[in-house]
Amino acid sequence: MILLIIAVIVVLVILFWDKFIIRSEKIITADYCEQDSDCVWGVNPYSCCVQPIPMNKDVIDVDEKLVLYEEGVDYLYDYPKDGQCFNEDGRRIAGCVTLQIYINYSRPLICVNNKCSLNNLN
Repeated sequence: MILLIIAVIVVLVILFWDKFIIRSEKIITADYCEQDSDCVWGVNPYSCCVQPIPMNKDVIDVDEKLVLYEEGVDYLYDYPKDGQCFNEDGRRIAGCVTLQIYINYSRPLICVNNKCSLNNLN
């Protein structure tokens, strides 16, 4: 009986293995841009440290943990978090490290070498 259960599990894993891999491959493929209009600001609102980053809009369509960044939305409190971000007092537990002190998120993004990037010329 146990061997039968193990055999069924192995068969199911083999049958559905491509379902596990496709998501990662789709995200990797979607991450490459071809033109500037492919690029948008994306954010993972479920993370404790919410930092918008330039990415291909197709990645947001494929990865359910990413959303299109909207200025004025309180991503810190309006979304449930993946981890423990606050202590019992409601204060943040860990500080977030950011390399960008100020970014104007309305600035256009560009596609450089098939990767979305901030246009530093404007």
